[in-house]
Amino acid sequence: MKILHIVQATGGGVEKYVYTFLKNVDRTKFENHLLYSKLVEFENFLPLLAGVKRLPMRRSIGLSDIKNIFLYRKEIKKIRPDVIYCHSSKAGAVGRLASLGLGIKTVYNAHGWAFNMQCPAIMRYLYLFIEWFLAFFSDRIVCISQYELDCAKRYHIGNEKKLRLIYNGVDISAMENDMAASPLTREQLGIPSDAFVVGMNGRISQQKAPDVFVQMAAMLKKHISKAYFLVVGDGTQRDEMIELFARNGLEDCYSITGWVKDTAPYMKLIDVAVLMSRWEGFGLALCDYMVAGVPIVATNVDAIPELVNDGKNGFLVNQDDAGAACSAVLKLYNDPGLRMQFAENGKKIVYEKFDMKRTVSQHEELFDSLK
Repeated sequence: MKILHIVQATGGGVEKYVYTFLKNVDRTKFENHLLYSKLVEFENFLPLLAGVKRLPMRRSIGLSDIKNIFLYRKEIKKIRPDVIYCHSSKAGAVGRLASLGLGIKTVYNAHGWAFNMQCPAIMRYLYLFIEWFLAFFSDRIVCISQYELDCAKRYHIGNEKKLRLIYNGVDISAMENDMAASPLTREQLGIPSDAFVVGMNGRISQQKAPDVFVQMAAMLKKHISKAYFLVVGDGTQRDEMIELFARNGLEDCYSITGWVKDTAPYMKLIDVAVLMSRWEGFGLALCDYMVAGVPIVATNVDAIPELVNDGKNGFLVNQDDAGAACSAVLKLYNDPGLRMQFAENGKKIVYEKFDMKRTVSQHEELFDSLK
């Protein structure tokens, strides 16, 4: 069965999701092809694919989209897939419009509804209309969390037949192997061996609230002199984040790694993980923390409470509340037993609900149902 994946990604959760999915899917049963715009770790994808091609696709909406839709349509006709699987909002719009009238089954995964972003109201309504309209041209719509599914139902995006809840997941065994085999140490990153490391893993963008993370860091440093802040990732607000660290006198107690091939080795260097997202369709980094046995402090928004059970594997705080995040980290710092308890509970949760093998198995069943 030939599956064509269409992706517009520049690092982050969508790229990681698609790569992990392709790595675990049964390639003797499913022949995977890829049309993409930009991938940070493109070379990793090549052994997993029967065919691949790069085509233009901008994140923003513009007139160039019309030309690009026809370019994608041309490639779709060449590949002649059984199923087109569109990942993320922009790829979902381009892929579904490009395949109109070709008689090809389409699966769409928003990886977080665009209309839930913090943006002007007119843009939210535009995104909502696009999702509602294009749902008519989708055979299945995959929702990566119960929150995403509830949003689809609330705004009548698709119907019961089309909607499928398939939780996001991570490659647990691969992550554990990477952590065990990695020689990476704190010293290699310039982190003092006795530091209390507070970590953030993800794209440095408005969504992940790097400004609030730095505010929390400045507060925390007043209470924990050996606090150190590790940011695993990159993004459009990297320079702003560096400036904020400097403005708060934290120049000597933070590291930003940039995009890294495997985040797992970095997770084992963290004592407490903080995710201050302003919106989150799932929160893949939370699974990474749980596999690594790291307690979590995260915002109580969107799908995050489905992964972080307040008081069980982490603490939930209000959006943009740096003070509450600081207090939660301090509570964990002062109670090593609680950190250990949260770590153990987190591992149980990620094994039970968020293993990529289960995610892939449910997708394989979905693809088979479209034959």
